[in-house]
Parts: sequence; C-alpha cells; structure tokens
Amino acid sequence: MSDVEGATQPNLRDLACEIGQVQVYWCFLENEMQRLLDEGGSAQTLDKGLIVSRWKRLMKTVRGSDQTKIKSLIEAVETVARMRNLLAHGIKVVNANPWEENTAYAICREQNGTEHKLTIDMIKNLSCDIERITLSLRRVERDIHDA
Repeated sequence: MSDVEGATQPNLRDLACEIGQVQVYWCFLENEMQRLLDEGGSAQTLDKGLIVSRWKRLMKTVRGSDQTKIKSLIEAVETVARMRNLLAHGIKVVNANPWEENTAYAICREQNGTEHKLTIDMIKNLSCDIERITLSLRRVERDIHDA
C-alpha cells in the first residue's frame, strides 16, 4: 500500500502501478492474438489494422469450434478493450489521497467527451479480467487447432 508515513490508503504510485499492470496484461493478450493470427496464416492477408480488429475478423471466420464460446470471447475482449483504451488514451485526472478512503481513481474521457471514473479496484479487476481472457484465448486456440 502507501509508502507515505501514517497513510493506510493507496497513493498515486499505487494507482499508477495498477494502471501499468493493465497495460502489461494487455500486451500479453495482444501477443496471444498475434500468435493466433500468425498460426492461422492471417498475418499476411490481414496485415492492415489493429491486432484486436484483425483477431476479431479471424475469429468470426473460424469453423469447427464452439461458436458460442468464440462470440462470448469476442464480447469479453471488446469490453476490456474499452476500459483499457480509456486508461491508455483518455486519462484526464488521477487522484489518490493516502489518508482518505476511496480516493484512488482515474477520470478518463472518451473521444465523444463522455467521462468515466475508474476506481483503483475497478482497475485491479480489469487486470484480472484481461488475464482471464488471455488464458481463455489460449484454450480456444487449442480447440481451433485440434478441430
């Protein structure tokens, strides 16, 4: 927790660390997507665009795997991508008072101007969600290649 004497709540360094965790776990997820694109031979045919967009296009063409599972995975990726993108591109304000409860958060703005308050707990949960999706993607990749 806080390295400020007498403080018991997260400080700005703690908040920044959690935001950084999201970015690291996001890289792991993108690496899994890129591996699937490479293994599927799509690296050359779908070489334009972001990894997530290319991966979604590829997943929509996959046959022989549980389509409900693939659809659910695509939706989960889209959900975490929105929050991750807010943290990566839209931070407007951060706050963390180590002497007061519930003050560690980031306010992020979407391109359309909508603002979102992401608490440190929401950010921690986002890292966990991204990790869970990455592991699910590895299982789906095995299913696709075994089909």
